[in-house]
Amino acid sequence: MTLLPSRRSGRLALGAITSLSLSFTLLSAAPMSAAAPVKKSVRVNHQCVEDEGIASNGSGLTLSPDNVAVEYPETVLPGQTFTVKVQPGGMRTGGKDTGRMKYDIALPQGVKISNLRLDGGASGLNANPAAVVQRVDASGKPNANGAFARIWDGANSVNNGGNENDQWYNLLFVSVPRAGLAVDRNKSFRLPRIAFDVTAPTTVGSKIVTGLRAAGTSAGPAGKENRDNTLSMLAKANVADAVYCTADAAGKTLTSTTVALRDTQTEFDETSTDLEVTSGEAEVTLKALVKGTDGQPINEGKVEFDLGDGQRRTVDVRDGVAELRYNYAELADRESVKHKVVARYLGVEGRTGASEAATTVTVNPKPRTPLKATVDLQGEVDATAPTDG
Repeated sequence: MTLLPSRRSGRLALGAITSLSLSFTLLSAAPMSAAAPVKKSVRVNHQCVEDEGIASNGSGLTLSPDNVAVEYPETVLPGQTFTVKVQPGGMRTGGKDTGRMKYDIALPQGVKISNLRLDGGASGLNANPAAVVQRVDASGKPNANGAFARIWDGANSVNNGGNENDQWYNLLFVSVPRAGLAVDRNKSFRLPRIAFDVTAPTTVGSKIVTGLRAAGTSAGPAGKENRDNTLSMLAKANVADAVYCTADAAGKTLTSTTVALRDTQTEFDETSTDLEVTSGEAEVTLKALVKGTDGQPINEGKVEFDLGDGQRRTVDVRDGVAELRYNYAELADRESVKHKVVARYLGVEGRTGASEAATTVTVNPKPRTPLKATVDLQGEVDATAPTDG
């Protein structure tokens, strides 16, 4: 810990850095699709200042490192709804009781957020009042569109929302029971995990970021004008200390989710693989199967069939299938002709990526028709002619 001069006379500010193996080819050219959630811990250090009571030797709090646990997907599809989870790390009180605790998480901006809720995991907190999570604005007032998710008791803070008091007494200087979210002295504790749902924008490449309030800014003043901070509380033995903490730059980005196209795979059905047909006698049925990398069929977009004879046809994809019936021209001679056929899923702008597969269609000449001939042998016999011998 580093002791810094306070902005208030007679007080100290405490700064703490607290293959597919068939005979056709499969090509996929789209970006990654929606990914499974990742779980990790982000190490955050809090820069704290204290507005200490007279003759106080400081709060004795251990608030850093704050190993924030997060869970979120790294990529999602355009318009997909997904869940983000955040839980502050373990902390510890010193030789003083605490109260009026609040912890602010900066929510993603420019997206729809719903179902903000507690998700368990708390330990060491006093039972009454219980912790809640609310969406608040910069003044600490509950607001359905507020920029922050706040963990507190829902009613009391040091200086940013609800009933504010940076001391442990009322306006008549009478000591009152401590208010707000509290932890007793000399206890390890952990604030609860929160969860919320996010609906991703439809713009590919958009990034959805969750962080901590004011992360990466200065610690701020050691007084109640320090309103824009990550974490604040009171700590009291004989006198009360008001504690204000701001996360370092590591708290700017706790989670980062990128909106990406849905990756696709195209393949030919087995009934449309390496076909052989007779010239002029039958049509070819080509069936392309289109699915996401999650195995689910694609139900939008078109497949372009390059038929290998200079012709192309485009067919809608329905329930993951694009089907085309086609007649190849009759052969001009008796040589077989092999056509490379490509089914190219064109993708849907802003939603699905392109992919393609290839197979062959061989057009064979008609079999030769056997010739049948009848030979009529006729002749005359001379009965008077002598026989040999």
